[in-house]
Amino acid sequence: MRFDPGCFFKGIEYLGEFVSMRQIYYVYKKNNDFMLVTLSRNRLDSFNVNFIPKRCIEYVSTNFSNRVVDRKTIEEKQTSMFGNSRERSFKILNALYVLCVLGMAKKVEGSEFGAMKFMIMKKV
Repeated sequence: MRFDPGCFFKGIEYLGEFVSMRQIYYVYKKNNDFMLVTLSRNRLDSFNVNFIPKRCIEYVSTNFSNRVVDRKTIEEKQTSMFGNSRERSFKILNALYVLCVLGMAKKVEGSEFGAMKFMIMKKV
């Protein structure tokens, strides 16, 4: 099967961006799922693309609503929807970035020990 970029990017909707210390994350939506395009702020000659299923966003927003969490808080729940142990950490962070762009989470300033913390908003 051949990759068809014209078909792949058809119907994609840009939602916004999340800027961290080292990266810029651009969030897109297609068919209820999300695509996160990551660019390094120091090296603009390459980028990374990750897909985040809607169910991952719903899981975090439902199970951690009205709480301050970090990646480890979510990872402790041993959920397989975020992939195997090697990729789980990145996928959880990606879901948190998407939630920020959607207005469903905010990065908490002054996170201790370098771990980013996020306030997950109460679901309406």
